[in-house]
Amino acid sequence: MNKNLKSLRYIAASLFLILAIIEVFPLRYLSFENLLLGIGFLLCCLALMKEQYLFISIGGIILTVIHVLFFISAKDGLERLVYLHGFKHYVVREYARHLFSITWAVLLSVAGLKRNSAKLLCYIAAAVRFLVWVFDIYYDFSSIVTTIPVVAATVLVGLVLSDKYKNESFSTSATVTTTPSGTPVVNAELSTVDSIKQYKELLDQGVLTEEEFAEKKKQILGL
Repeated sequence: MNKNLKSLRYIAASLFLILAIIEVFPLRYLSFENLLLGIGFLLCCLALMKEQYLFISIGGIILTVIHVLFFISAKDGLERLVYLHGFKHYVVREYARHLFSITWAVLLSVAGLKRNSAKLLCYIAAAVRFLVWVFDIYYDFSSIVTTIPVVAATVLVGLVLSDKYKNESFSTSATVTTTPSGTPVVNAELSTVDSIKQYKELLDQGVLTEEEFAEKKKQILGL
């Protein structure tokens, strides 16, 4: 991972840590649901800090469960509003917000497992999470405070996971031997062919663009 993406990894981890702190403080008002949200965000933070990306999926699953619980607990109250006051527009917006939150958490958890599609999944997840704020009927300061870091962290996770997948794919492309002195020597002919094949596979999978593939091919061939 290059220095820029390493920096992005730490920024994303910091954003998840901030979100975890927002959920659990002040402690005297801490609920079970907020505690679970804090744990979910903290797992995502640790996953990025330690590069153990399975924890992003675990954190995403916890966030999915808690958002489903939020939806279930709000459902009866929303239906009562429709029955008593006919606030259908308000209720539809609230239903949409809950469903968007669940979708965001599901996409985040899947991205942790499907690294080859992580960038696209996280971009979609970020857009969906932004819609949670769009459908908020209050547009209060607290919703903005949580929306911005969540959207930003989700986008950065996509970039980090995608780069990790590329690095893992490329690491197997070269054949390396060692000289008697212990100096590693790459079999240039074999590694060149295999490297191009690896990049072509990533192009076919949609991980690389045509321009990126052409640039990598030039680098390998020394053009």
